[in-house]
Amino acid sequence: MALNIKALKELDRELLEVSLKKHSDYSSKVDAIEACGIDGLITRIFDKACRMLSLKSKGYVGEVEEKLEETAKDLINYTKYLVLLIREEWKEEETTPGGASYAQSAVASPGRGFLNACPAVEDIYPIG
Repeated sequence: MALNIKALKELDRELLEVSLKKHSDYSSKVDAIEACGIDGLITRIFDKACRMLSLKSKGYVGEVEEKLEETAKDLINYTKYLVLLIREEWKEEETTPGGASYAQSAVASPGRGFLNACPAVEDIYPIG
């Protein structure tokens, strides 16, 4: 069975639409993705995965099925944002007052972003 390229392209278009709409709906002077940095995004990805497990326990019927798809789309978009942040491509040509890119600032402050606005993942979800 061949990979459905047409369906993948349509999904990518839908994901971009969702991303642009949510960015418009939630945008403010503080960019939460930059502010929380890599660990903040990993936490959001973890939260979405937990949400999907919760929805799975309710069965994939009716309204739950729709929520599962929405949650999966959010998880994919957060994962894309993480890759862009790692590549320092989240924002175009913007820098902090010190001249470093926002992504560099996020990496320089052990995953907490340039505002230290978010706790580290291990503080929220201790492992071990």
